[in-house]
Amino acid sequence: MTRRGIDQILPHPSEPFIPEFYLNDAREYVRLAEVVNGSIPTPVSFSYIQ
Repeated sequence: MTRRGIDQILPHPSEPFIPEFYLNDAREYVRLAEVVNGSIPTPVSFSYIQ
């Protein structure tokens, strides 16, 4: 559900709850991406996503 993480950094994100066994907040995907790649500015424009 990586796209749910992407949604969380856009100007109008949806609710972060996701019904997964190991993760229930899409913002955790953003945090994991930041651990690997560094800080992600939020909110980002739609053109930021490529």
